[in-house]
Amino acid sequence: MSATAAGGWVLYRDRPDWADVTPLKQDESERTVLRIAYTEKFSDVHDYLRACMRADERSQRALALTADAIELNPANYTTWSYRRAILASLDGDMEAEMKLVRGIILRNQKNYQVWYHRRWVATRLSGADGTSELELTGEVLTEDSKNYHAWEHRQWAIRHFNLWERELAYTELLIGTDVRNNSAWHQRHFVLANRNGEASGLTPDVVAAETEFALNWIGQCPNNESAWSFLRGLHLDTGLADCPRLLQFCRELLATEAGCPHLLAFLADYRADQLDRRCPLAEGETRESVATEALRLLHLLATKADRIRRRYWLFVAGDLHARHGGQMPELQEGLQSSSQQRMSGSGISDSLSRRLQKELLELMSCGGDAGATAFPDGESLAKWTATLRGPDDSPYEGDVYKLSLEFPADYPFRGPAVRFTTPCFHPNVDQLGNICLDILREKWSALYTVRTVLLSVRALLAEPNNSSPLNALAAAQWPNRAEFARTKRSFQDKHSGGGV
Repeated sequence: MSATAAGGWVLYRDRPDWADVTPLKQDESERTVLRIAYTEKFSDVHDYLRACMRADERSQRALALTADAIELNPANYTTWSYRRAILASLDGDMEAEMKLVRGIILRNQKNYQVWYHRRWVATRLSGADGTSELELTGEVLTEDSKNYHAWEHRQWAIRHFNLWERELAYTELLIGTDVRNNSAWHQRHFVLANRNGEASGLTPDVVAAETEFALNWIGQCPNNESAWSFLRGLHLDTGLADCPRLLQFCRELLATEAGCPHLLAFLADYRADQLDRRCPLAEGETRESVATEALRLLHLLATKADRIRRRYWLFVAGDLHARHGGQMPELQEGLQSSSQQRMSGSGISDSLSRRLQKELLELMSCGGDAGATAFPDGESLAKWTATLRGPDDSPYEGDVYKLSLEFPADYPFRGPAVRFTTPCFHPNVDQLGNICLDILREKWSALYTVRTVLLSVRALLAEPNNSSPLNALAAAQWPNRAEFARTKRSFQDKHSGGGV
């Protein structure tokens, strides 16, 4: 419990039981242009916290100190990490910790650090079956049905505690409440695809049943993009054109919803899939006529149904026209303009664009379950920003890092340029974020993908190659984990703009 006097706060420097500790002030340069106006209480708590961390004190009073620091700044990863170290050393009361963390989550629902701490505690709580995690996330999602942190934690709990059985019913309840709840549709696909473990749960029978489920909701609300995206995900592995029911449904819906952009885009993709994979066509159809129909749909999107993304639809039409032909005279000017922009603006060839789009879909379908996500940075497909979570049971556990990826014109025959944009203290990462990893250089293979690269970099965080360091200090300290952790914390403090 925090000390109080007459209902007020007692500074740590005035507490007799802390008289043996010399507070450690924040190291700020005299030349600092703009100092943060910390309150006296904030500075006092964190001065004593730094002192305890430097001494690596693991006691009940240090544990209480971290609680005060977290109350002042619940987003401070370093404080949470220190608290976990203390709890582990003291064999702390995990039941009490769960109750504490629950209250903090309900007050700070979009705080990555507290959700991660909750996961750490849940795995160490004797007899835990995950029920409390579903209850907590359900409570949060009732207030904010699109809370990313709650959904990520819920997916982790379902995997870790094997709680797949009732989740489909939960998603159906959410979809019935709000059919536009994209998170609920995504969760439904997550459960269907992963509940069988290593084997995909999207068996032909499941895909057929879920297709009808999605089509039923699309029929009730055609302008809801979430259900259309779910439908695409169901057929991602097999292809849209392998399900004639989709074409039949779209043509029937077109009679009443001709201006629906999601319908037009889906039907154009179905036709493009038929052409790309050379699927059998209906009697009387030719590849030319199918390509022309797809171009007509894209023309409607560009000029009427979705004019705000006109340039994008012209780009798609130009790509399709270049690969499969088709007749659409009124699009000719737009197609030529789009083609010129592809070559002079982004500088990305059609083959590279298709390859990167395929890898992006692969990465998104994994849902970040391996601690790695990435997405194009801006309008160019050739530049991506990735996010890596530090591996468990490593000095980087709980950390989150940003990386940049730039793809050369001859990718995948030459690897991307990858570097950390978040400062990272690691034996194989230099001050500029450059990474020493063989698969990014001499051992690169055209078989590798963005996912391969990110998982390899994440693995490198836990298992560095000290024989080829870019950071000699980090390599020298790596064997001594306590010393390495202290230097790493100091490095993070220095490069994160101050604070603990």
